[in-house]
Amino acid sequence: MQGHPNPSFLPVDRVREAFGAAFSDYDAGRALLQYGSCQGNPALRKEISDLLKSKAKRKNITPGEILITTGGGPGLSLVCHLFTAENDVSQKELQNIPSSMMCVYVANFWCTVQMTQCLYYCVQTIFVDSPAYFLSFNSFRDSALNPVEIATDESGIDVDEVEARLRAGARPTLLYTVPIANNPTGVNLCDSRRERLVQLSREFNFKIGTSDFRRFFQDSLCFEAFD
Repeated sequence: MQGHPNPSFLPVDRVREAFGAAFSDYDAGRALLQYGSCQGNPALRKEISDLLKSKAKRKNITPGEILITTGGGPGLSLVCHLFTAENDVSQKELQNIPSSMMCVYVANFWCTVQMTQCLYYCVQTIFVDSPAYFLSFNSFRDSALNPVEIATDESGIDVDEVEARLRAGARPTLLYTVPIANNPTGVNLCDSRRERLVQLSREFNFKIGTSDFRRFFQDSLCFEAFD
């Protein structure tokens, strides 16, 4: 439930062996217990960049463009903080904010920030598939984002609804989805919808954030859709 793997799938013996091999050299063991690089282990980043070069056809990607996080939650929080900006909000959007939401966010900022800044922060919109990964809302809340849930079906997030909301004036800074083996629905976003999402993101100038690690567990790895 809620994304937790079946305990029988957890490779305890293999992890124990890997740790034993890593610590077999005393100096290497001490290095592993240090803080290390802020971006993550350089060797691991190189392996990931090599994988993306071969599978995603991203021939120009380098280890310097790879950042290792401690999980999907911290990664999503970082994306939300980096790729949402208060100046993306229009005055029209400000007028549509419920007064209760205004009060909550003003209180959360301890009144140390001007009221207008608090309003800007609380109305930034992010589109997210519904039902969505339940822990993702922690990241949205921490970044003071307003998640707008988009229905999903057997082919993934409803891109017709995304387009309809955009044509009606919605201006999200980010769309977040789990395109492969979606949590919690388990569906895959079909190729045609992926292509339309990319087209819409270019037309309406919003970014697409995905939690996509399950792609690595599929028999046939297909990385091209969001290249």
